[in-house]
Amino acid sequence: MMISLRLARVGLGARGAVMVGARRGAATVSQAQKRQEDDEKQMASLERMASGDLPKDFDLKAQQLTILDLRFPTPLSKSAPGLQGKINWVRETVQDKFKSLWSFRKAYKVGLIPKPTLLERLTASSKHLTAHALAAYQTMNSSFARGDLKSLSRVCSEEQLKKLRERIKARPRDQLVVWQGEQGKEGVAKVMSFRTVDAWSSKQPQDHCAQVLVRFDTKQAVAVYGPKGKLLSGDPKKLVPVREYIIMEKKMWEDNDWTLRKSIDPPK
Repeated sequence: MMISLRLARVGLGARGAVMVGARRGAATVSQAQKRQEDDEKQMASLERMASGDLPKDFDLKAQQLTILDLRFPTPLSKSAPGLQGKINWVRETVQDKFKSLWSFRKAYKVGLIPKPTLLERLTASSKHLTAHALAAYQTMNSSFARGDLKSLSRVCSEEQLKKLRERIKARPRDQLVVWQGEQGKEGVAKVMSFRTVDAWSSKQPQDHCAQVLVRFDTKQAVAVYGPKGKLLSGDPKKLVPVREYIIMEKKMWEDNDWTLRKSIDPPK
């Protein structure tokens, strides 16, 4: 009798296990079907966005690119405390140098910069680029002082142009700004970090772009005049040293030369 009861219990247990397994199997199939339905809905939504939501004249290449992983140079004294902080600083500095060298070589290969000398290749810096950067920087400063938006549009990208345009519009109408650089000396422009990317992964030269972080060291004089030529601030004859960091950008699919993309402040 006891054996029969045990067998009965075992039989019930087996049937229960089969029923639980069946329920779990059904749940698994149901979950898989739900995931498939969700994936199909998401794909259909993406297809609608690609085909119907964007304007027919939408130009993807006209959109603003994100800022690349340019590295702002920081002295070793400002690295994180301890040995690990020093090690991280060295690693990041070396990695950025290799990235800049590779990007500089790529930029030459696709036509973003003229053929460099051996020294330029070793330093990831182009005399042609730095000369153009200084000229563009001076044009930006003098044009901003005059409120010349047309000249600004030739040397600034849309991001920098928008910021300067807003500042010009905010000036009082009876205010005059005079900017003056050092006569005969344009200053110094130095490439601090260089990045080149294939923006569309097409491996075509015309689809590449580059961004560089440039440090400008110049001497400038600025004076602001109010009504009747009254000097409000500054000194037109006093040249002061100015250091500024600006990201420059060039896209192979546009006719523009290198443009001033964005001014950035040193990290604190």
